[in-house]
Amino acid sequence: MSNKHIYTNNLGNEISIKQASQLENYQVKVYENDILLWIESYSKDVLLGTSYNLSSKNEISSILNLDSNASFQITTQLGNYVSYECLAYQNSNLIDKQIFLEHHTSKEIICRHFYNAETNTIIHSNTIKRYYDQNGIEIYSFDYNEDGTCFFINKTQEYQTDFYAKNIGVDPDLDFTWQGFKYYQFSEPLIPA
Repeated sequence: MSNKHIYTNNLGNEISIKQASQLENYQVKVYENDILLWIESYSKDVLLGTSYNLSSKNEISSILNLDSNASFQITTQLGNYVSYECLAYQNSNLIDKQIFLEHHTSKEIICRHFYNAETNTIIHSNTIKRYYDQNGIEIYSFDYNEDGTCFFINKTQEYQTDFYAKNIGVDPDLDFTWQGFKYYQFSEPLIPA
């Protein structure tokens, strides 16, 4: 087994150990056989926290026994998609949970769900879904109401052409329809059907 430590700045760019010692904030990514195991975040050479990269939740309890303020990213392959479940703990209590859904081949993040850490329920009004064209350019981002219905659609490539979802099918000047966009009409499901 070969371990490798890669130092990076806040932008994720690889730097030398000497450069890291001159920065206020930096990260150390620890790999074993080219697999990322964890990321340590430092400020003024003091360890702020460690984020562990896992393939299942089985190891969380044992890691929390050693590091009660750890965070985790659990990666799961789901057909054509990859799910990244991000969990943050403070004193072994879950304080933050988010799930990102990425298209496996294009690497486009199409959905981000935020959860209430106490109830483990989706906070629909914080959900963001994104639609990309065939060239990987983001065309729309979708925001949601508290009940999970679409609230607002941002046309990311055209200035001042955003619109409220309630105007779809009502405003004669709006040519957007839900046809081909059913996945985006509600904050759930996470994975497109």
